[in-house]
Amino acid sequence: MPAGTTAVTLAGLPDGWTQSVSKDDPLTVTLDAPDPAQSRTYTFRAVSAADRFKESLKKAETIRADKDATDAYDKASLDQAVAGLRVVNWTFHGQTLAYDDKSNTWTLATPLDQTPGTDEKITGGSTSNRIEVPPTVASSTLRNTLAGVTETDQDLTASHGGESFRIPIRIVQGTEITLKDGTRFTGSENGSKWTVTDTGHRLDRDNWPDTDKVELSDGSTIPVTWGKTTLDPSGAAGPYGP
Repeated sequence: MPAGTTAVTLAGLPDGWTQSVSKDDPLTVTLDAPDPAQSRTYTFRAVSAADRFKESLKKAETIRADKDATDAYDKASLDQAVAGLRVVNWTFHGQTLAYDDKSNTWTLATPLDQTPGTDEKITGGSTSNRIEVPPTVASSTLRNTLAGVTETDQDLTASHGGESFRIPIRIVQGTEITLKDGTRFTGSENGSKWTVTDTGHRLDRDNWPDTDKVELSDGSTIPVTWGKTTLDPSGAAGPYGP
């Protein structure tokens, strides 16, 4: 849309036609016809599209004036006027899609946190000219981002009339597991080995740890196999020093 343009205004409408602009979206215009059955609500992408629509409306009015024109053909002429417009009000799973200029794709700013129903479709267009696009499920990627937490990423993709769609889904399951005192485990993503430094234990007089298990944040305990005791390089004596 040209810089400085904040709303679509249609001039030269057929006699009896009126228009109103949505307070929430200046690109959404409702046209009210003398015949309520002909009233429509449309969303415009640019002023040039609005001009093409105005011309189509004039043609539609000419058809309506023809006594031989059928109601079906009359309605079809108005619907045809919408066909030249770019639909910009796409939604999915109750959320509005935004156009990403980098990928030339309609997508969600934030991934869905649940799997949508298999019968859900991407929808757009006017109430009388509703467009439904079924998405295709892409393969998923499973990651272990934290100890005890799995993250599944998946995309739904679709295309229609030159438009591309991508619906990102990210489902996080589980609760992070730490030591009882909150010390966190570290490890490589998708790795099966998690490491933690536990400084909450002391050595006895035989230089052996005072426990053979550690407590976790979920209330459970895990057995520990201790390695060989090494002397602190600083030479500092421990609580059971010589």
